[in-house]
Amino acid sequence: MFDFLMDMQKWCNEVAEKITDKDSDEYKLRMLVAQTEPRVAGGWCRDLLLGSDSLDIDIALDKVDGEQYSHAIVDYQKKMGMETRSIGVIVENPEQSKHLKTATTHIFGVALDFVNLRSEEYTSNSRIPTVRYGTPEEDAHRRDLTINALFYNLRTRQVEDFVKTGLSDLKHGIIRTPLPSHQTFLDDPLRVIRAVRMAARFHFLVSDEIMEAALQPEIHEALHSKISRERVGIELLKILKNGDPVGAFACFKEMMIHNIIFTCVQPQKGRNCFDYVNPVPLEWSDQQWANALFRMRTTLLLAESYNIDSEARMALVFAAFLSPIAPQTDRRDVLGHWMDSLVMISWRLPRKLSNAVTDLILSARQLQSYIINKHTVESNLQTLRKHYKEVLEKERVSLGMWIRSFNGDYRAVCFLSALLHTQGTEIEEQLYVDGQLTHGEIFVEAITNSVLLEIRSMDLLLNGKEIMQLLRLKRGGRFMTGIVDQYVQWQISAWPCTKDDALQFMEENACKFNVQDHR
Repeated sequence: MFDFLMDMQKWCNEVAEKITDKDSDEYKLRMLVAQTEPRVAGGWCRDLLLGSDSLDIDIALDKVDGEQYSHAIVDYQKKMGMETRSIGVIVENPEQSKHLKTATTHIFGVALDFVNLRSEEYTSNSRIPTVRYGTPEEDAHRRDLTINALFYNLRTRQVEDFVKTGLSDLKHGIIRTPLPSHQTFLDDPLRVIRAVRMAARFHFLVSDEIMEAALQPEIHEALHSKISRERVGIELLKILKNGDPVGAFACFKEMMIHNIIFTCVQPQKGRNCFDYVNPVPLEWSDQQWANALFRMRTTLLLAESYNIDSEARMALVFAAFLSPIAPQTDRRDVLGHWMDSLVMISWRLPRKLSNAVTDLILSARQLQSYIINKHTVESNLQTLRKHYKEVLEKERVSLGMWIRSFNGDYRAVCFLSALLHTQGTEIEEQLYVDGQLTHGEIFVEAITNSVLLEIRSMDLLLNGKEIMQLLRLKRGGRFMTGIVDQYVQWQISAWPCTKDDALQFMEENACKFNVQDHR
């Protein structure tokens, strides 16, 4: 692919040489493309050196803009008889961190973004810089971190480290800013969060200079006043999806910015429900904070061990983090309202995530009475397996109703439920570090080996219309909900059963449904 770009530039030079009018715009443009020094920038170069594949390819140009370079690519593709794709152009939009025009085209089915090298200057009241075309050195030094400031020069086929420490920091696992951290964070406070995210993603160490700068009150004020909640939410989502969110959140606490990042908003009368007005920092006691991180760490290990998919994993870890301070209620509207104020209003994240975390915490609380507190009962694995098998047999109906009503990964609920007994103590930490099976795991094992998974997916042998006909009802109503629930509970208790069994149950119990007033 990169050879193709170099071949295209040679072709542009050949075309230019054949143009007789050396003052023409076409000649000048072809020569500029031919003389361009394209460099793969940032993340792709970093990931390559770390041994990871990346299809996020940004190419920085020094003599033409991305749109001009992309048109030259399409011209060369046509000349070579290759399939061409349309060129996408993203115009400057500083509010969305698009400071120069970017063009996107495809080579061999892979999307490449082309943008000019640039230099940036900031004002004191905004994180949006004034941008101009720059040199490779200027472009490297304006980047957030040294490990993201590396270039791969396509002409020389060499990695370029204009900040001088990028390669060393990548080798030794250090997160550092190219310019002094204090000024870097004053210019763009979001880079504090990005630095933590990158450290968590790659399990790198944050430099002392970054930690010292992040502790300064003026950086906290800039983080509070300059950064939109959407940007905070995007960074949080990336932290939850990749790497070590426990380490990231612990770092936020050490920087004393957790009360800026984790805030709650109470909707006010007369205002849009999504207005971020009068945010209140979430309050954790030291014990609650330790417990939140402990629950996160444990759920991460369990999610990995049980191959829980990334979306369910993210919701589980977030639920584990918030569970120590979430309102103690079994009402979904109350907990859901609190969760929405965090997830949707404070962090501008999707309602889907808010609903998933709410459902996990509520369902985990429902299961809590079935899962033994391991600090009060000392039992060997054989005894515990026997105990939970008996629980599932005794509570088949209530657990069957629960597992049918919960749409997520039942294993995640069991793990979180077992952790609701914990306090995040050093003793608990050691037990999990030593690899002791949790009660949640044994409960999951019991469910997996029981009939509950069949019950979860079983079809009802009688639908609502058939039940009405059997009860000789002409029309339904809200009263039917209770009747259908009673029928479902019977089918759960009797499963596996047949439709004849269901008809017999309805015939024998018709008088117990008290439907005389509805006929």
